[in-house]
Amino acid sequence: DGRQSGVPLPSGGVLPAVALGTMDLKGEALASMLSQGFAAVDTAPTYKNETAVGQGLSPAAYLIAKVPRAATGDGQGSSGVRDALRKSLQRLGRRKADLVLLHWPDKACEDGSLAAVWAALEEAREAGEAGEIGVCNATAAVLRELLKTCRVRPAVNQVERHPLLPQWELLDYCA
Repeated sequence: DGRQSGVPLPSGGVLPAVALGTMDLKGEALASMLSQGFAAVDTAPTYKNETAVGQGLSPAAYLIAKVPRAATGDGQGSSGVRDALRKSLQRLGRRKADLVLLHWPDKACEDGSLAAVWAALEEAREAGEAGEIGVCNATAAVLRELLKTCRVRPAVNQVERHPLLPQWELLDYCA
């Protein structure tokens, strides 16, 4: 079972080591990939394919959903976060995502709304809409700010990291 091998999470669950990223998948390509039975699927409203992902998603698949940066701006604060998550879950045909990530939290940090935005994710977790909560593409500075006020620490910081983008400061901070 692909859900059994991976990274242990604070809840006692396990984040599968490999997930299908659905960012550029549409139509037959998406259907073909989903039919392969990936243990985990990563999606976001900004990918504009959540309905198709939901239709092809195995009920047993580990679901990683993202709350987009746009949901935290323009004074929406925490209500925008909960609304965006509920709409995503509806499009995906799920009541809950195994992991919900705040996608690109830098703006919320810059405009001073990070604590309220994160509190909304904590509320979503308490309401059963998220198994775990985390961030996606958070810098060390954002994590430092978040850790000052959060009740629930991010379970995950999903980032791009490779030889052309080593992110040493972030790696050192998280080590």
